Amino acid sequence: MRSIRFIFISITISIITVFMVILSYFNYQYSKSIILDNIENKVIDVATLGASELNSWLALRIVEVETIANTPILKENNQNNINEYLGSQLEQLNSYSSFWVSDLNGDWYSPLGTSGSIKERDYFPKVISTKQTVISNPLIGKADGKLAIVVAVPIIRDGTMIGILGANVKAQELIQQVNAIQIGETGYANLFQYDGTLIAHKDESLILNYNPFQDSTSPLQSIQNDILNQEVGLHEMIVDGQSLYISHAKLELTDWVVVTHVYVSEFMGSLTAFFRTTIFSSIILLLVASIIVWFFTMRMTRPIKKLQNIAELMAKGDCTATVNIKDKTEIGNLASSFSMMGKNFNLLLKNIYSSASQVAAFSEELTATAISTAERANEVSDVINDVAEEFRVQLDSVEKMTNAVTQISSSISQVDDNIKDVSISADKTVEAAKNGNKAVSSVIYQMDQIKEVVSNAAKVIAEVGIRSQKINEIVDTISNISEQTNLLSLNASIEAARAGEQGRGFAVVAQEVGKLAEQSNEATKKIALLVFEMQESTKKAISSINEGTHEVTIGANVVNDADTAFKDIQNLINQLLMQLQQITKDVHSIGSENDELVYAVEEINNVSKSIGPQTKIVEDATKLQLLSIKEIEKSMHELSKMGEKLIEEVGHFKVE
Repeated sequence: MRSIRFIFISITISIITVFMVILSYFNYQYSKSIILDNIENKVIDVATLGASELNSWLALRIVEVETIANTPILKENNQNNINEYLGSQLEQLNSYSSFWVSDLNGDWYSPLGTSGSIKERDYFPKVISTKQTVISNPLIGKADGKLAIVVAVPIIRDGTMIGILGANVKAQELIQQVNAIQIGETGYANLFQYDGTLIAHKDESLILNYNPFQDSTSPLQSIQNDILNQEVGLHEMIVDGQSLYISHAKLELTDWVVVTHVYVSEFMGSLTAFFRTTIFSSIILLLVASIIVWFFTMRMTRPIKKLQNIAELMAKGDCTATVNIKDKTEIGNLASSFSMMGKNFNLLLKNIYSSASQVAAFSEELTATAISTAERANEVSDVINDVAEEFRVQLDSVEKMTNAVTQISSSISQVDDNIKDVSISADKTVEAAKNGNKAVSSVIYQMDQIKEVVSNAAKVIAEVGIRSQKINEIVDTISNISEQTNLLSLNASIEAARAGEQGRGFAVVAQEVGKLAEQSNEATKKIALLVFEMQESTKKAISSINEGTHEVTIGANVVNDADTAFKDIQNLINQLLMQLQQITKDVHSIGSENDELVYAVEEINNVSKSIGPQTKIVEDATKLQLLSIKEIEKSMHELSKMGEKLIEEVGHFKVE
């Protein structure tokens, strides 16, 4: 179990630790920012100072060469004297590898005995056009074949330019000047032309052979524009996982720029030492604070420990222990309150013991009363149960009678409905009989009309038979004429044949007449056949009409019999309707009386049902009361046990 001392010390140390960590972090960041600002300023200052020193060095070279160019010997333009003078100057000035003199056409000579042309050099046209001193980029000197920087100075005599004095400054001198620019132990400087060509570096093999502006892996490529456009600049870059500061500064006398490189880690040693010192100081402070807190919590928790011991005694049942702590702090107040609580607890236990004894006695009395009440409630419940059972039997009888009366009423209603249906059917039958009677009368009338039409048709057909007989006689006459005509045409043909050529035309006519006679005879036969067939059909029609007339007569008799039957049916149905009307009146009268009976039975049933629930309510209330009394009895018994248990539990405590 963790103690208050442990918790208090843990919290205090945690707070101090967090505070020290935060303070150390902010101190570290603040110191880091100051150191980085100093580094940045120092890097910029070194680049600016380096560029200034190189400018001074170049300016000194310019002054030296211009001084030589202004001597009278150079202005006399005597080659021997000039070579002798320049040779002596070369021995005195160690910074130069050679001197030479050129005319305005670019032809030059030197005291070393070499000569040539500088017309193709970049600096030559600048000197000619500006008549000012020009410093070239590093190149291989033509006078001595060594890497040098040319300082070209115009030779002026009486205000007129008569030639150029050139001095090849040793490139090694320039390299030494650049290498002398240092930042810390690992920082270094380079010198570049504006086009990016390296002209001074600690690795001389790269001079004039390396251009970082064209190298995609070089950090200078990304800041090329800043290097060319800014007089002075500073950039922080990550190279090989390390932070690198790159500063640059332009030279005033040439198109050169000094670029310095320095790794930030070289200057962070002091910051690391400061951080370690801070951590060590924080640990010492934390230990001192822990010791102080330990002694303080010892003094503060001592009275709390005493209170804990007294509380443990009270937990075991000993309420006689007293608190004797003299302290004016909150702990002293707590001890006083704890002592007062013990006294009140003593008094409370005494009161509980007394009350528990009284509760036990009252519980026994209430238990006896509850038992007596339960017995009376059981008797009442039995009586109520008997009444309820008898009433249920009566209610069942009333319900059966109600169902029977309802069934009778339903049957009467059904009979009434059936009588209404029969009455409606009878009305429809009477109407149908009337319509049938009308239809039969109409049929009789139609039969008479048909009989008359058939008789007229028979007369007409008989007349047609007579006419066809006359047509047959005419056809026979035409047939005889055709035969005679045919015979005459044959005789005419014979006579024409006898006449020869004169009778040929007559013979042709006779033949045509014979053909016509034959055709007439054939047509006559066909007409005779048609007339014969028409006569046969007429005979059949007359026979059929006679039979139809007979059948129509029979049908008329049958229809007359049907008319008589329909009239008898109509009379019988009218009698049935009168009887149905009387039955309907009787059924309505019975239905009215039955409705009164149903209403009376329903009233009895409703009253019985209303009494039934009330009886049920009384029965349920009696049962509920009985259950409540039993629960009271049980509760009283439990209360009595609880009182005894409470007395037993209070007896475990030791009180004054």
